[in-house]
Amino acid sequence: MLTHSTGLMQNGWAVTASASTRWGNQVYIPGTYFQASAFYLSIDKRINDKHTLSLTGFGSPLEQGRSSAETKEVFELAGSNFYNGQWGYQNGKVRNASVSKVFRPMILLSHIFNINEKTKLNTSVFYNFGKSSLSGLNWNDAPNPRPDYYRYLPSYYYGLGDTAMGDALKYKWENNIDNFQQINWDRMINMNRANLYTSPSQLGQGINTTESRSRYIVENRIENLQNIGINSIYNKRIDNLFISAGVNANMYKNRKFKEMEDLLGGDFWLDVDQFAENLGVDATYQQNDIDNPDRKIVKGDRFGYDYSININRAEAWGQAEYSIHSLDIYGGLSVSNNVVWREGFVANGKFPTTSKGESKKLNFFNYGIKGGATYKLNGRHFIAANATYLTRSPEATNIFIAPRVRNDVVANIKNETVLSGDINYIIKAPTLKVRATLYYTQIKGQTWLRTFWYDSYNNNVNLIMTDLDQTNQGIELGIEKTLFTSHVLQGALGYGKFVYSNRPNLQAWQDNNSVQLFSNRDVYLKNYRIGAGPQLVSGIGYRYLGKKFWSAGINFNYFDEIYLEPNPDRRTEEALDKFIGSDSQYQTIIDQEKLSSYYTLNFNASKSYRIKGKYYLGGNLSINNLLNNKNIATGGFEQLRWDVSNISKFDNKYYYMTGLTYMATINFTF
Repeated sequence: MLTHSTGLMQNGWAVTASASTRWGNQVYIPGTYFQASAFYLSIDKRINDKHTLSLTGFGSPLEQGRSSAETKEVFELAGSNFYNGQWGYQNGKVRNASVSKVFRPMILLSHIFNINEKTKLNTSVFYNFGKSSLSGLNWNDAPNPRPDYYRYLPSYYYGLGDTAMGDALKYKWENNIDNFQQINWDRMINMNRANLYTSPSQLGQGINTTESRSRYIVENRIENLQNIGINSIYNKRIDNLFISAGVNANMYKNRKFKEMEDLLGGDFWLDVDQFAENLGVDATYQQNDIDNPDRKIVKGDRFGYDYSININRAEAWGQAEYSIHSLDIYGGLSVSNNVVWREGFVANGKFPTTSKGESKKLNFFNYGIKGGATYKLNGRHFIAANATYLTRSPEATNIFIAPRVRNDVVANIKNETVLSGDINYIIKAPTLKVRATLYYTQIKGQTWLRTFWYDSYNNNVNLIMTDLDQTNQGIELGIEKTLFTSHVLQGALGYGKFVYSNRPNLQAWQDNNSVQLFSNRDVYLKNYRIGAGPQLVSGIGYRYLGKKFWSAGINFNYFDEIYLEPNPDRRTEEALDKFIGSDSQYQTIIDQEKLSSYYTLNFNASKSYRIKGKYYLGGNLSINNLLNNKNIATGGFEQLRWDVSNISKFDNKYYYMTGLTYMATINFTF
């Protein structure tokens, strides 16, 4: 990284520029890599004592080869907790099928108006734009190419009673026969090249060609963002009263589509829905784009789906802060309105009248109120309390039943409500810093939507929960004590109970038709833990501050109360009606898995030198997981895909922490 800043020059200009790059190849997880760059440029012009203009631009292009969560069976068969099913060898070179790319720069123009010594107006306009993409395999009329597909695992055949096939697969897995554990890129390419295609179209126009139709492809799922907005903040001080007010507005448009990345040796791909070919008598039913039937897709073409999510938002708010003797108090209000709609750019054969064009525009009016106070017991001891009540719009991705193919909206969609409060005890002394917090947050009326493959319907299914509530409550404690100037002790504790707090409603829709699979199922989700990382986090640390600009420290961290995110479909009466309460499978279905607690030991050190009174040379070293523990499961999830007749068929999936890692940094300032 290289950074340069002029500071404010005599002519009123100031420039700061920074550029960096970072890259790495697989360390513990095969097939992964990371490439990123970043830039920052800020140009300021102080026109006079009242007016300053600032133009800022920044961005960070990033590319990352990803890894996959896996079942315990797969990790055990591969002999490693760092197994990754996303890669394989293509012509002898490692290739990852799941590559994430992001580049969304932002440009910001600001004007600071110092009206007088006690009044200021800061106005900014911004433009945020760019693409993110995630590549993945797709296939048609061909076997699943993923090595960790459940039908390629020994447990599948053991469950069918086919011990011989199960043993054969186990041998292949454990010995990685012919790279059985990886994606076989060369095999897919050869299959594509051999697939010469001549076929009649459902629309009666024959496709007669000697070209090869790809059975396997790599596609990019792209999101192209454009977000423009304005934000203005007014500040004024009147004796002990400080007033802030603001308005902001933005227009957000995120266009989502698929793009052909690689035909893998084939000449084209047909833009049809293979799972809809036999579902309708209408010849256009399987077409992803009615206006261009049986379109041959080549590299760089858009296909599959093409739509945008649009949000126009406006907000006004105000806040007042008042200080009197030993008490500081504040209060604030906000009102906002979101207009949300979907726009489809292709007419899909399954939904010819509701896929193309704009959906109805949904208005979500919201408001919020907050307040708080800090009481100063003396100059070093404080008690602070805060409270908030607000409403907020549902996430745009949860509003539409099947946003890739139609405009239909989830029934009774509504705003969420949030009630939150905390109380804090704070100590700020020269050698002691303490903060203790008790907090409570309740979120009600959420909408939850996930899409997954459902074997019984041989298609994707949109699973939707409505009226979902959750409660987060807990305590936090942080302590830092300095002993004899050079010795610093630190301690931290966070213990929370994050749970779903009601019985939401569950419904499901098949992705390729408008028939609802089921509705109005009660999900017995109350008191299940939210699977979002450890709910008990603690640590103690020691740091020594040397006299010649060096320091070193060590930290011990402990994590517990880690739960897997529950599958709501398994917690319904309909899922359990074939079992009796004493059946062991009954308990297996409803139990939520809690992962084992774990601890880590981390080390860090730094040293700096002053050269000739004006140059600085510094270095930092950090080592994480010093004990090199490679058996720490940090999280995971229950698969939404499950089979009531064979509960272990789609087992839980997990992520593991890497072993010992270190980072060394050298910096030079001149």
